[in-house]
Amino acid sequence: MTAHSLKKLSVVLWIILLLAATMFLVFLFLSAETQMFGDVNQRDSWSNLIKTATDIERLRNIADNLVSSGWATSDTAILLCRLASGAFLIIIIGSIVGLVQVRKMKRHLDSTTNTTAR
Repeated sequence: MTAHSLKKLSVVLWIILLLAATMFLVFLFLSAETQMFGDVNQRDSWSNLIKTATDIERLRNIADNLVSSGWATSDTAILLCRLASGAFLIIIIGSIVGLVQVRKMKRHLDSTTNTTAR
């Protein structure tokens, strides 16, 4: 029983490790996509474009571009939040499975120790 419990625990821990490493890489590469402007200067340049626009068509084009960028940015942020929530749920479930396996092994070892001590 102990070998079986150790094997289950090992599999669960490997799954958690792979999930955590994968999520780290996903967040590393996609987190930059959640930023609409690279820096304050870029934000200010868009703001100045809006303030200096003289015709309504130019202003509409700027607004359309900003809305599209904002949609893509928020869409990426929502994806990252959902991936994080799923990863945390799997990590929680895996941790519970691991703790149950450790408890089973402890009980088995305690019963083996008590049997040999008699």
